[in-house]
Amino acid sequence: MNLPAIDQNLCGSWTQLNKDTYNTVPYYLQKATAEFRKDWPTFANLLGKRRWSQNQGPILRTVMTERSPMIRQTAYPQPLTVTPTVDVPVQRERTAETSPLWHDFSSVAFNWYPEFNDFLKHVKNAILDINRQIALYEETFYKTYMWDYAPYVYVVGDTAGQGIVAAPQSTDGTGKTTAWLQSMLNRVGGNGQLTFIEMSNILNKFQQVVGGTPYSGSEVPNKDSSPLTDKYCLVTSEEVYNSWAGDPWVLNNRPLALNILTEGFRGEPLGRFVTKIEKFPRRWAVTGEGATAITEHAPETVQLDSARFDFGRTYPNPSYANPTVSQYCLSWVMGGNSYETIEVGPPPGDFTSMDPMMNWNGKAQIIKAMMVPCTQPDGSVTYEFNERGRYLKAIGTVILGMLGNNAFNVLPVLHKRPLFILPSQTVPNAG
Repeated sequence: MNLPAIDQNLCGSWTQLNKDTYNTVPYYLQKATAEFRKDWPTFANLLGKRRWSQNQGPILRTVMTERSPMIRQTAYPQPLTVTPTVDVPVQRERTAETSPLWHDFSSVAFNWYPEFNDFLKHVKNAILDINRQIALYEETFYKTYMWDYAPYVYVVGDTAGQGIVAAPQSTDGTGKTTAWLQSMLNRVGGNGQLTFIEMSNILNKFQQVVGGTPYSGSEVPNKDSSPLTDKYCLVTSEEVYNSWAGDPWVLNNRPLALNILTEGFRGEPLGRFVTKIEKFPRRWAVTGEGATAITEHAPETVQLDSARFDFGRTYPNPSYANPTVSQYCLSWVMGGNSYETIEVGPPPGDFTSMDPMMNWNGKAQIIKAMMVPCTQPDGSVTYEFNERGRYLKAIGTVILGMLGNNAFNVLPVLHKRPLFILPSQTVPNAG
């Protein structure tokens, strides 16, 4: 058993599932499905959507009108006996561009015999798993694009005294380099955690320096908490949200009827944020003096030790989950009308009207059209078409795109992960 592979080039290669991977009929089995938390999309529900127009070229460009700026703090109009002075507002236009991108998914090839002989239906489960991975990839793409394209980041406890830092932009990862990230993480000061006081500072800087604006209430739905009417959205991890039960500001300002010990933290931070929980936040492991080495660990891994009772189980990667290993985390403050995701629609009709159909809607499908290996008498291996239909695989393609109409309305926040509730932050009785 091996770990799954990502970003592979499968041209001219062959990967068949080991028949010993699954449990077979001679053993008495009770069908059971591991209880995973549902991977509901987080960012897709917070962003707008735009339909792609086919046959209009490879680039989508939007043109937006910019209001004229407020350029005065005082106003002295003229008396009626004097010719009035004149203000001449000038509107301008700016543009944003994007192009569609795509990514493929493929299962290993399935031989007919395990499906005939074994207890579980592996092909159906492979389809469900690919669909899940496509949904996770889409969510990860949105986060990656917004991080790369963000014009500002906020550094919690910034030792340089700024908080808000102008950041290099790109759409391919070349802007915010590892060296730049090292310099930012080295500036995370104090306890470095996302506390209520720090969120107040973030909101002030986001509004006053960046010009962030809240959701208007009619732009996107919000399914986790109250509507996003005239509020900002804070997307963060469960551990940050849970740590607020010991936040000094919460303890000092909680309603007397709220027993944090038994009920935990509830509500909207500072009355200005609606909080959404992200299952797989971006985390960094930093080692060496001055953050000289930065590593991003995979959020989950597979138990590969065949001697263990949980052999084959997918579980949280300790290097990702442990806050003493992956010490730093990324949260987000989001306002309205920031980015739009691109909905491309189906492929051209001529490519969807015949078998095999071209499909990029992000849903897995079963195919038999493939080349399979054939061992010759001399031991050499050649490839022939799967004309007898003894193999099949699940494949999927997702087509993606983002349009940064107002990238200033999304602020990435670099901070340290909470380790525990400090002894000085004892939880009082509800009393």
